[in-house]
Amino acid sequence: MFGSMINKGLTALIEKKLAGAGTVEHVELDKQQRSIQVTLLLEGESEPLLISLEGYRLEEQGGRTRIVFERTTASRRWMTVLLQEYGQGFSFWVPEKYASLVGFILP
Repeated sequence: MFGSMINKGLTALIEKKLAGAGTVEHVELDKQQRSIQVTLLLEGESEPLLISLEGYRLEEQGGRTRIVFERTTASRRWMTVLLQEYGQGFSFWVPEKYASLVGFILP
């Protein structure tokens, strides 16, 4: 049950970041490998896209929490190239209302 709640929370957060450009079909969190696998169905695409966010860590800056990923890859080669060029060290700020939960979920 707890894992299901985490997946729902991650799904909601990712879909908010997508801003209507697609939907999340599946999210898998691996705490031991410190990775998140996301399957997206993007608008205008007929096949899902798998994104792998690896080596996450949490950073605190100015009282805010940020999740940083060391490596990002995708199931489409062109997307992996873009992610490697522009997505290394990919990060996002955690909304303040979820910040206290993130440290618990992603130790």
